[in-house]
Amino acid sequence: MTHYPLPKLGLCEPCGQEIRLRKTGALYAHGCAGDGEAPYTVLAPTFARWLHSHAARRDDRTNRITNLAQMEFRGCTRSPHRTPADVAWKTAEELHARLHQVQLQRTGSEIRQPYDGQRCDRRCRDVERASAVYAELVATTRPSPPWNCAHCKRTITGTGHTWFGPIPGPGQDWGGGAKYHLSRAYPDCRRAGGQPS
Repeated sequence: MTHYPLPKLGLCEPCGQEIRLRKTGALYAHGCAGDGEAPYTVLAPTFARWLHSHAARRDDRTNRITNLAQMEFRGCTRSPHRTPADVAWKTAEELHARLHQVQLQRTGSEIRQPYDGQRCDRRCRDVERASAVYAELVATTRPSPPWNCAHCKRTITGTGHTWFGPIPGPGQDWGGGAKYHLSRAYPDCRRAGGQPS
């Protein structure tokens, strides 16, 4: 199964949509006043957001991750496309539980394969496979800037050295620890981090 890497998304302040980020940290164009601007905040790549990134692929007949994404986010041609904000689940475990909850509401039983009595069916196994791929991506992907300021919660953007905070030791995660704006344009953030404004 081929798959996409973890999505890099940001929240657009004017329209409130989740938009992909360029390598520079700016939002991709999406027909809004926030085109090309820094995001209000960088969003965590949850399982729902990662799975949603596969929904537009065209290999759903051969790729089970794409097939699962299209079933969850595309539905039929007459139904509106859903986004990660529209679904009630964020993790693979919540999606799996939801599949059984829907089965229980429809039939009165959580068994999804009634002909042989198994609780889980092919779709449940697809969720488990996708969850394993996502977990591997999370474990091997190093978080990259831009980060959000721990004080004002805005995205830290710019070139050069733009943030300050604790430096991780060897083998530690760079995404951990509070990061603050270093620019003097953010005196409150500098004070909150312990720097003179």
